[in-house]
Amino acid sequence: MAATNPDLRGDAAPAEAQHTAIAAGTFFGRLIHDIRDLLAPVGNAAQLVRLHAAAMPQLLPATDIMERQIGRLCRLLDKLAVADKILKDDAVLPAAPVPLAAIVADAVRSARPAIDAGRHELQIDLPPPDVCVLGSAPHLAIAVAELVENAAAHSVDASRLWIDARTAGREVLVGVRDEGVGIAPERLPGLFELGPESRGPRADRVRPGLGVGLAMVRRIMALSGGSVEAASPGLGGGAVFTLRLPLVTASATDALAPAPPRPVAGSAQRPRRVLVVDDNRALQRSLVALIEELGGTATCADDGFEALGLVARWAPDVVMIDIHLPRLDGFGVARRLRGMPGPRPLLVMMSGEEFNATLRDEARAAGIDRCVAKLETGEFLRELLQP
Repeated sequence: MAATNPDLRGDAAPAEAQHTAIAAGTFFGRLIHDIRDLLAPVGNAAQLVRLHAAAMPQLLPATDIMERQIGRLCRLLDKLAVADKILKDDAVLPAAPVPLAAIVADAVRSARPAIDAGRHELQIDLPPPDVCVLGSAPHLAIAVAELVENAAAHSVDASRLWIDARTAGREVLVGVRDEGVGIAPERLPGLFELGPESRGPRADRVRPGLGVGLAMVRRIMALSGGSVEAASPGLGGGAVFTLRLPLVTASATDALAPAPPRPVAGSAQRPRRVLVVDDNRALQRSLVALIEELGGTATCADDGFEALGLVARWAPDVVMIDIHLPRLDGFGVARRLRGMPGPRPLLVMMSGEEFNATLRDEARAAGIDRCVAKLETGEFLRELLQP
């Protein structure tokens, strides 16, 4: 009988675990991307129905439901995408001075559907507008929004919610408070662990959660050099979550001066000819229908080289390019288009992925004018084409 070597088994186990973790991360990242790609044509169709709803009021309730549910799915996917990245051991967040007021404004905008759905009243009390914290603005806004949504989810309808912030030494303390179901004392120690969220026994919960949100908040705080803590007098007594973030001194905020706006490419007249470059036929059809309904003219290309030929022959005002294309990817298309003679079209890059800083920098270097998530292409076209 062959002997088992415990050392070899011990060496293999961590490697196997690491391989499994990498595979899981790749799987969930791809799954999120594919769901976004499937949702994008549905969102465009909802925008198309919205355009007809004025003449057919009976369509309004159905349109509202579609847009509301698509919005909820989009926010859920955004949350899962952020969690998939930052919960990894090697995650790193960029840090820069950020106005606290801007973070809270973005967070409230994101959490507004949850606030309005529960008919809650939100009260906000912030320090002077020049108070800045150090961190990644989008991620800090996600953390605050998650706490506001958590407060809304664990409060009965028409409750009051609060966001209170103040400076304390070299820190900024941001509190999110509610008068909801409260937190059972035995739940407090493990409240920020990854797993089913609950402030108390299941019967005491108002709305279920995914079990990702609070763990994500704690991770964002840790990567930002801050922390988060929760307090509650017990079930029925409401709760307060407090974020502690590094305060930025006045001298460090000089780097916050806004960069001059980048000129928008294309004619001063409203664009009318749009080339859609994507190998997803459902997305092509939905975008073409929406563009034509908005008074524009559209044509499509399935890959990068076909797009180059159409630009030369058709001279579009706008080219909407997917990142992942057969034969020549979106960055390659953009670079080649910028080197072609003739009028310069507005280049818009579409993606089912999150446009992080790296992707935006790469798009800018390739000559892209705008980056638009596929789930937001319908809204973008309405702004671009509607008079």
